Amino acid sequence: MNRGALTTPSSVSDVNRRILTLIVALIPIVVFGVLLAVVTVPYVSLGPGPAFDTLGEVDGKPVVDIKGTQTHPTTGHLDMTTVSQRDDLSLAEALTLWLSGQEQLMPRDLVYPPGTSREDVDKANDADFKESEHNAEFAALGYLKYPEAVTVVTLTDPGPSVGKLQAGDAIHAVDGKPVATVEQFTSYLKTTKPGQNVAVDFHRKNAPPGVAHITLGHHPKGDYGFLGEVDFDRVVFDRAPRRRQHVPIKVDTMPPVEIVAMYGGADGSLIQAAVDHGAKGLVIEALGLGNVNQPMFAAIKQAIGKGIPVVIASRVPNGRVLPNYGFDGGGKTLVDAGAVMGDNLTPQKARILLMLLLQNGVGGQKDLQAAFSR
Repeated sequence: MNRGALTTPSSVSDVNRRILTLIVALIPIVVFGVLLAVVTVPYVSLGPGPAFDTLGEVDGKPVVDIKGTQTHPTTGHLDMTTVSQRDDLSLAEALTLWLSGQEQLMPRDLVYPPGTSREDVDKANDADFKESEHNAEFAALGYLKYPEAVTVVTLTDPGPSVGKLQAGDAIHAVDGKPVATVEQFTSYLKTTKPGQNVAVDFHRKNAPPGVAHITLGHHPKGDYGFLGEVDFDRVVFDRAPRRRQHVPIKVDTMPPVEIVAMYGGADGSLIQAAVDHGAKGLVIEALGLGNVNQPMFAAIKQAIGKGIPVVIASRVPNGRVLPNYGFDGGGKTLVDAGAVMGDNLTPQKARILLMLLLQNGVGGQKDLQAAFSR
């Protein structure tokens, strides 16, 4: 009995120590679990959204409704794919999506730029979708052999055309010169100056033809128009470039740099041919934000492996290239492979800068990227 009485406190103490150890070990697990559930991360997820058969119906209504001409029965599917987006992700949700590999995580600032509300982004997306609808309508009307016409889509308010033209007006002529395409319209406007008065012949739905006299104004952002004029005695600048670099020229002959375009079915053979021909650098005219297909991606990696710097530009007229997409050939995988993002430079401008940098001894992804990001 005495011996048992002596051992009991020791056994109780051992049990208490085990419980205390277990509690201490569980505390960080519980805290981490709370953080996973409560803390949100500055990322959004992008994944496959619903697909719609444009030849079918949605909610009992045809997706494409054609009136005023003969139609024919269709077979098969012509699916319109969409991208789903999730915001306000918790840490647990973000980790789960990242580990699954089924959706892509992107910094929230790339989807919702700082200073821009979600409503602003949604409004811009709606405008882009409307623009795609207009493009589809234009393609359909062209296929049906309808004559082309320059149509007013939106008006800048305030602006010189407000109250004189309306969205949907078809413009036939400017100052008596017929304009059937946007190219003809903009070509004529390039010969005008701010403050000049022009006469616009237009036709409005359910109304007789009219003429609008418009005094041209200055573009509020200054993104368009002539930089200046080259006269016989000197160059006259109307505005200064917003981006300028000074790279000294140290050689008589620039290193050869080739531009290779990305297009449907590109197999990368032109990249290999440029390298075999002695190119010291390559500029890839990629798609969208700076993306290529898998064969082009493989050829780019091979060129980089041989020490040939590769700069990614875009065939899109405006905007930057960015390392956003993570598929083989996406901007992120290109950067991971050692390529340089050409920022907002056109392929031609990127080629000139790359030649200047190479002849000046600048090399390596880090230094080249720093020069292209200035």
